[in-house]
Amino acid sequence: MQQAALNDRRCADRLRSSIEREPTSVQLSEPTVIAGRYVVETQLGRGGTATVSCVFDRNTGERVALKQLSPHGSPAVVARMRTLFERECLTLTLLNHPRIVRVLDHGLNEDVPYYTMELLSGGDLMEIAPLPWQRVCEIGRDVCSALSLLHARRMVYRDLTPRNVRCTSDGLAKLIDLGALALMGSAEPLVCTPAVAAPELANLQLLDGRTDLYALGATLYFTLTGRMPYPASDFQMLPQLWAEPLTPPAAFVPGIPEALDGLVMEMLSLQPQQRPASAAEVSERLCAIAGARHDDTLVVCQAYLSTPELAGRKAELELVQRQLEQLRSARRGGALMFVAAAGQGRSRLLDASVFLAKLVGVTVLRVRTDDGELSRTGAVQRFAEQLLCSLPDAAARIPDDAWPVLSLLIGELAGASDRSADLSAADVQAHALPAMRAWLLAVCEHHPLLIEVDDIERLNVETRNLIALLADRARGHALLIVVGRCAELELRCEALRLLESLSVKLEVQPLSLAETHTLLEGMFGQEPHVRTLANRLYELTRGNPRRLMQVAQHLVDQGVIRHQRAAWTLPQDVTDLALPESLAEAYDAIVRGLSEQARSLAAALALAGVDQHFGVSELLRLSGSVARPQLPRDAVDAEVRDALLATVTELTTSSVLIVSGAKYRLAGPEWIAPLLAGLAAGRERELREELAKIFAQAGDGPREAFQLMRAGRELLAVDALARFAELSCARTDPDPAQYQRFIEESPSNWREIYREVLLLAAAHPRRRSVECVIRVRLAGLLALANGPADGRSDVQLEALTQTLAQDAGLDLLESLDPALAPSERLHRAIGLALERHRSRPEPERACEPVLAIKQLARVLIAASGYVVNSFDFDAWRRLPAFRPLAPLSPELDAINTFLEAVNERFAARYGASRRRFLDMLGKLPPPHQVSVSQTYLNGLRVGAATSLALYAALLGDKDYERWADSVATVHVYTTNTLLVRALGALWQGDVRECDRLESERRIRRLEDRRPQNYEGLGAIWRLMGYAACEDLSRMRLVLDEIEGFAALSPTWEPSASWARAEYERIRGDRTSALAHADEALQHIEPGRHMLWASVATTRLLTLTAMGRQAEALRDGERYLEAAAQAGLDQMQASLHLATGLAAAKHGDAAAAPRHIGAALSILAEHGAGGLRLGMAFEAAASVAIYLRDREAFERYELRCRELYCVHDNRPLVGKYQRLLRAATRGGLIATASVRPGLRSQEDHLLAELESLLQTSPNPREAVARTLQLIVAESHASAGYVIALAGADPVLLTQVGDEPCTDEIWDAAGSQLSAARASDDDMTRYDDGASSDAQPDEASARAQSLLIGHPSNGRFVLHAVVLLRGAAKIPSRAMPLARRLSQYLQSSGFGTG
Repeated sequence: MQQAALNDRRCADRLRSSIEREPTSVQLSEPTVIAGRYVVETQLGRGGTATVSCVFDRNTGERVALKQLSPHGSPAVVARMRTLFERECLTLTLLNHPRIVRVLDHGLNEDVPYYTMELLSGGDLMEIAPLPWQRVCEIGRDVCSALSLLHARRMVYRDLTPRNVRCTSDGLAKLIDLGALALMGSAEPLVCTPAVAAPELANLQLLDGRTDLYALGATLYFTLTGRMPYPASDFQMLPQLWAEPLTPPAAFVPGIPEALDGLVMEMLSLQPQQRPASAAEVSERLCAIAGARHDDTLVVCQAYLSTPELAGRKAELELVQRQLEQLRSARRGGALMFVAAAGQGRSRLLDASVFLAKLVGVTVLRVRTDDGELSRTGAVQRFAEQLLCSLPDAAARIPDDAWPVLSLLIGELAGASDRSADLSAADVQAHALPAMRAWLLAVCEHHPLLIEVDDIERLNVETRNLIALLADRARGHALLIVVGRCAELELRCEALRLLESLSVKLEVQPLSLAETHTLLEGMFGQEPHVRTLANRLYELTRGNPRRLMQVAQHLVDQGVIRHQRAAWTLPQDVTDLALPESLAEAYDAIVRGLSEQARSLAAALALAGVDQHFGVSELLRLSGSVARPQLPRDAVDAEVRDALLATVTELTTSSVLIVSGAKYRLAGPEWIAPLLAGLAAGRERELREELAKIFAQAGDGPREAFQLMRAGRELLAVDALARFAELSCARTDPDPAQYQRFIEESPSNWREIYREVLLLAAAHPRRRSVECVIRVRLAGLLALANGPADGRSDVQLEALTQTLAQDAGLDLLESLDPALAPSERLHRAIGLALERHRSRPEPERACEPVLAIKQLARVLIAASGYVVNSFDFDAWRRLPAFRPLAPLSPELDAINTFLEAVNERFAARYGASRRRFLDMLGKLPPPHQVSVSQTYLNGLRVGAATSLALYAALLGDKDYERWADSVATVHVYTTNTLLVRALGALWQGDVRECDRLESERRIRRLEDRRPQNYEGLGAIWRLMGYAACEDLSRMRLVLDEIEGFAALSPTWEPSASWARAEYERIRGDRTSALAHADEALQHIEPGRHMLWASVATTRLLTLTAMGRQAEALRDGERYLEAAAQAGLDQMQASLHLATGLAAAKHGDAAAAPRHIGAALSILAEHGAGGLRLGMAFEAAASVAIYLRDREAFERYELRCRELYCVHDNRPLVGKYQRLLRAATRGGLIATASVRPGLRSQEDHLLAELESLLQTSPNPREAVARTLQLIVAESHASAGYVIALAGADPVLLTQVGDEPCTDEIWDAAGSQLSAARASDDDMTRYDDGASSDAQPDEASARAQSLLIGHPSNGRFVLHAVVLLRGAAKIPSRAMPLARRLSQYLQSSGFGTG
């Protein structure tokens, strides 16, 4: 026994040393004076972020404790530390409680924050334990009083250890060190001592007051016995310790009352539901055990709402568990995206996902919402901090090529290896994300990882890109990305669009009535009236969890629901409750109950918008913006600071504000209207001006301008936006990444902001030059921004270019003598424009003529990029012509040629455009003769080379590689090169290579953030290529992209209508296809929209497929005439092909060959190949079939085969196979067998089937199309699928005109009955089909085929196929039968 006691004492000593801080007193060599007032005498302790010292206060002559921030790390880390420190100081200032250490003063010392506290005498519980049980009850009562105040304000202490409870010399117990405070309902990172960490805290689950009661139980256990209940020195030890039964305190210290022993054990329950409900309940029980009276000086707050269990999310959590199991067992990850409206429980689901991951040993990395301010390198540092803390071998997993970059970014890695390199700051920035991605993927090879991101839309562009890049590789690694995003989010960001396409998306639904009842029962317990209240609140909130919590808390605050005798009491009749009639009324009631200061501060955040985060310093500025002027400034600052936390606490308790990391934001858009309803105009103006200052300091020009406009400061708003334009878009060599960042991080109403500012600038003559600056910079921004132009014609490019044309003097040309030579007229006009410019008053001057010419050139080049993005061809035609300025210099002549080439391209005159681009490349001057901008001329070169490469790719001309190589020489246009090569591979029929290149391009876009001004055009041409292959699944993906563009900009709508028409035509819905084509043709004309010929071709093919050949032939002739008048060149080929097919089907033997010949001549003239030429040969072969021309068919079929069957492109091969089958039906060939040089017949049949099934709108239609192939391969006259619907056979589909006779029904019934009654094992049946059953008397006229699949050792029978007139069923039809089984199963047919 003595040895055991000695071992226990040694264990306790080791525990003390493991959780003790640094020595309690360190003598300093020389006195240090802080803020000119506090003389540092001794250092009491040092933590990771702050030091605590004993100081002498010169003003009062007393000794106090001073805590000062110890900033270290990157600027982002220091900013976060500072924000958290300020929040801790303000919290302590507000918590004026006799059992919480009191703050005396706070301020800055050399810009480093500090605060002073009362210096407590006596020792902490670590030093004085064990104590008699009566004294322990007194200490527990004191601590409960302090905890009850924190819990009533929705705060959790989190780190209640024996060290943090100090007993003063007068016998009081006080809480110290509130640096770990967190809000209830949060799941913050671990900052507590392992030995007192509750399971929900260690597992990063949601917290409430019961988390602190667990820690209090551990502290009381130690105070009674001198030992910790679970002596863990790190969190990894806790699961093993929790698995062992806990010895009660009375086993170590005899004489402890049974009630106290039971209370402590109850507080240490591993399940929060089994602990006491509140600190008030624990205080009452401790007083009863000790027989003590309540201390009237202590306030014990009675009630707070505990965090309920997660309700109604079983399906979502099961999916997460399946993904985690796959992550651990198969080492294969993926991405999950939870999409939910505000308050729907998305964050709770993410927290639960993290908890499940930790339970199975998956390492979790969390990206917090306040990381939105991090730079590209800051995001890397935040990930690195978590990796190095979580995995001891993480640094050893850094790839060699990533080490030089990461070692310069991450302090812990500096000097740890000789793998260093001399890199510039720009190189580090450029390679930070790829290096971090490589590191994370390397770690995944050894440790499964889960990366959790909530509110991903609030993160900065770099962090979003990194998450999307990781998701793209997650399936091949042990990496699971779990993301939450707002359902109302507009996916403007490329990274979010990519992430959504890679993720399994779950839309989180509101709670049902039963789930609402479960939620309220978790808050109020088994109260008899909970169900009635749930019914009423469900009607009010429609199952939104956050709104349910808000209304429930409101009822508690109003005293409608009371906490009495350790239980909640609900009113018996809720029908007469003063409940609001609507949510709006509920929010109004909550806002009316706020203090004036709280309403004012919340109104400021409402004016800023729900997507804005504010730190403590910014809230102080907003709070101080209405400081009383009669007070001295220092007094005002102190008063504002002291009052701020009371206001913030009031708002967070009322759920108006939420804490996001170290910052605050408005809880949701539902609060904006009630907060602004009663806001006085003068107060609104003051708040907006203060917000403008905050945004200006952050460099956010658009939001600064918006607030200034709303505050009535129009001219200041114009200046703000002009400043931002100058900073964002430098005069030369603009950074495309800066443009993309602006688009993605600007407020959602940025178009409104710019439109208003431009109108304001136009209204003030002295701001005319500023207006010009804004418009010029904006035009450059639009040219290089990400993706389609979001309907940005609002930027008034027409007005801008007309203004510059006037400043250049072009408006004066018409007034000059036309007999003068053009160059002389131009020079005179410029001279007159210069005189006009100088004659104007200084404030009204805009651009000098020479500068205006340069700016006009830049804007028109930028406008060409805008039109490529926006498909706003009408806007392009409204811009002034640049041709009159071409004679001024070779440079301007080259620019004019480029613009003319662009104009030809927009009209779909591709041949003419190609010639002009080639001409322009020969005119470009050498770099030393450039006056406009070398960057813009590089853009001309790349634009021309990209256009030439695209033309070649779309023609199937392999010369596209040469032009793509020339584009690749300019590094910033790498994505253009990849686009060209992807389209080139597609139009050669190699869809796999196209997919690979598209994936690489997508990754490169996110890594390099390069310009993407061919994004929309690339989508159009990809859809054309997939349509040529009749690859419906890939067409659907691209169609979604195009419809997304149309949702952003109405100028895309005709293009989207054509895309829908082409998709529906190939899918077989010809009525819809014709309607969409007609809709598109109503808005476009030949020569005025680059897709006119494509739309017309789609319409002709649809009419022909509908049997309206005469109409198609008539319209085709009309379209060809219009195309010739518009000068369309190679696009006439597709019109000729469609018209020739219509003529052949109509029986016009003269017109059909004429049109086919014309098409082939045009394509030969332009050097076409690949799919472009293959489609022509396919059409020519089809015409030959209609005209019964065997020789022509064989000639064109051979050329078609050579172009269609080169690559493993099943839809394309299936298309070729259908051509052969049509020839078989037409009698031109005996059978659609494998042609020379091709693969097996089975492969071709499956390719044809896949092509057919892509166009099947539902499983039943897929069954019908599969039967068509089986009938054709069996040379049957008719076919029938008789399926089992339960116990009854039904005729599902048939092929052929012969009716399903009684003999067929009898034969089918006989086969089905025999198969169900058979006891034979599975070996009789092929997997999916069997033709081994003996035929009955009808078999001479009908062959039968049983369709089913094996399951659990039995044959699940779906149907029988009967083929009339077939001699036998060939073996090559068996793969088709297996596919038929799959579609019958998905249709719900079959029985075991």
